[in-house]
Amino acid sequence: MKNRSNPQLYIGTFLLGYEHVSLFAWVGETGGEFYFCPDERHPARIKVGLEYDSWQECVSVLLHEVFEFSMARHRVRYERSGKYNHDHSDYLFCFDHPQFSSICSDAGGFITQALPKLATAYRKHKP
Repeated sequence: MKNRSNPQLYIGTFLLGYEHVSLFAWVGETGGEFYFCPDERHPARIKVGLEYDSWQECVSVLLHEVFEFSMARHRVRYERSGKYNHDHSDYLFCFDHPQFSSICSDAGGFITQALPKLATAYRKHKP
């Protein structure tokens, strides 16, 4: 996990499947990540950096994190065991078409609600 010292903006909490997930935006940062259980008082969260030259890049990171979150919740994300470097590029996703439809349904609901609010934050903090 990266050390994120720049401010984080709370965008909102939206349904992703059957659970509430909070979305945060990083000012001055790129990339994204998610947590299933950030602490004992808060729901799962997704974080997306705003430091992109184009809105399309920011949306791409949001899509990546939301879909990966949903795939992990649907238990179709796997990583090799016994690997020493534990980088995030070593995941394997295996699912059939009905599972993919469920993942898309979960992600679509979250993205529909989150995207307008994230766009407002992006415009306000655009590099």
